[in-house]
Amino acid sequence: MEESPLKDHYDVVIIGGGIGGMACAMYLSERGRSVLVVEKNQQPMGSAWAKTVKGYTFEETIHYMASMDEHGPTGRFFTDLRRHREVETVFMDDLYRLVGRDYDVRVNTNVEAFRRSLLEMAPEDASFINWFVDETVHFARNLRWPTRPYRWMGLSGRLSLLWPFRGHVLSMLKLRRTPFHAGVMKWIKNPRLRNLIYSTLHGSDFSFLADVAILGSAFTASGGLPLKGVQHLFQTLEDVITSLGGEVACMTRVDRILTHHSRATGVRLSDGSEITSSAVVSAIDRAETYENLLANDPLIQKEKARFASYPLGLSFNTVSVGVSLPTSLDSIGAHHVRLNDQSSPIHDRDQAEEDKVLSIRFCHFANPDAAPEGHSAIVLSTISHFDDWAPFLRPDGTYGSASYYNRKDEIADLMLERCEKIVPLLRSHVEHRDMSTPLTILKWTAARRGIGSGGYYATPSMISRILSEESRISDLYCCGQFATGRQGINGALQSARNTAALILDDRRMLDT
Repeated sequence: MEESPLKDHYDVVIIGGGIGGMACAMYLSERGRSVLVVEKNQQPMGSAWAKTVKGYTFEETIHYMASMDEHGPTGRFFTDLRRHREVETVFMDDLYRLVGRDYDVRVNTNVEAFRRSLLEMAPEDASFINWFVDETVHFARNLRWPTRPYRWMGLSGRLSLLWPFRGHVLSMLKLRRTPFHAGVMKWIKNPRLRNLIYSTLHGSDFSFLADVAILGSAFTASGGLPLKGVQHLFQTLEDVITSLGGEVACMTRVDRILTHHSRATGVRLSDGSEITSSAVVSAIDRAETYENLLANDPLIQKEKARFASYPLGLSFNTVSVGVSLPTSLDSIGAHHVRLNDQSSPIHDRDQAEEDKVLSIRFCHFANPDAAPEGHSAIVLSTISHFDDWAPFLRPDGTYGSASYYNRKDEIADLMLERCEKIVPLLRSHVEHRDMSTPLTILKWTAARRGIGSGGYYATPSMISRILSEESRISDLYCCGQFATGRQGINGALQSARNTAALILDDRRMLDT
């Protein structure tokens, strides 16, 4: 067996080179800690993966980053990163274009423009629309999620998470006498408004309050993208980490987190070598951490059972398309197209037609080099469920049957057909087409049951299941979008900062 080129000991070993793990490594390295990031793939990127095929570069998951203002987690991260390397970003005013059978509305930071679009679409519901827009903005501006880790918080701590919802809770107590109750009733009864709002959620089974929160974030939080794409961003991060004395080991897999008396002491790699450390950070799926990387420590049995009981999260079918077709739609980061304009279902699951949304993202908007001149690199995605694809898995966890590929082609054709509502004649200009499913996401990211975007959606008791960067194992921390109440890159970056603060014992990082 070849001797590992890595050192025998580091202050911190981070498992997973996604945005959360890499950001955490940067924060620790700049404070003088010796850090090793272990990444099983050829390059760090985690769930924010991108790929280059036939001259086209596709951003598989990123279509915009929220909270890029100086006070948001993403904007604060870029400010911190620029202390070491200059990174260009672009801000986006238009986040979504929502296209349906009888509406075409843009959701952007211009609140009044959005209000006018709704009023033109449903003038009979003017009173509700005005209330809804005003309430959405008010809600978003007063929404403050706690930034500190909240391990094993008691009832008072959990109730504090409901503070942003206080106005709605009080309204619900009065029920019929409030505009909230009347507004919800109108929202439920008006299918155009309901479908439009659902469009921003990729068809997730969220509540009215979640709709308000997500729309509000579009109005009040600055969104944008890193120029030159996600691959350039991760290469810059890797350069910064190594320049600060840290190490990033790709094509290296962790087989076990080593523990002694319920304290994390290091990791064992798949080649059998062991590395000791003062702290271990798991920046991969938390369920994967407990189920596969930890020994049968009695302290984690409850945690294993807890994550095993989580309901199924949502994942994505994604089609990457390179086309010999220029497009003038680059100013929009994402288009959401309702799929109820035709009767063909997008997948087999029993799901209401109005909940099926096609998201269209133009990769060359974030990365001008993503497509040759006069060409476009486009990513199409739609909500999918792992259980719809699980039957294609063999007993050993692999897949690849003819029926699987036939199913992929069938859905890819349907998604391209629906995309032509935004990009006419798209199919006749395709030069490259490649589709991924929840099984693909499972293969490349090890995300539990193929979940492709932060957290676990639609949990029946979200507050009681809130996650944390800390664990029951001493000196073991969980970092990334699977360790925070927030989702996606925004949540992963907040979690990275929290995790570094815990290891450094620096409360100032939590308070700012």
